[in-house]
Amino acid sequence: MNVLHCCTDPCYPDAGPNSIVQDLNGDPVTVIKDGDFVVYSCPEGYTESGTNHVLCTDGNWVAHIPFKCLAKIDAEKMHIHLMGKQKKDRHLPDPRVAVEHPHKTAALL
Repeated sequence: MNVLHCCTDPCYPDAGPNSIVQDLNGDPVTVIKDGDFVVYSCPEGYTESGTNHVLCTDGNWVAHIPFKCLAKIDAEKMHIHLMGKQKKDRHLPDPRVAVEHPHKTAALL
């Protein structure tokens, strides 16, 4: 009895520019067969963002966040932007409000 295997689609790297795409043996790849893993990395001077070790299943990547290589300066700017956003989002009390006692009502100065 012959067993027929269904045809499965390959996956193609979906990493951003400057990404290094390799198989588990460290060999460069451009098409990943069903059931194979791909490993993404970045060259010197770049910071990784996203999932760097991904499984291909019938033409789809399994549970991953798209991989990108960010120039370190871009990563630092993003960190500064996010830190600034956190500071802006934090609720700070109005400096004109004075609370004399926790059981008394606050008054505007």
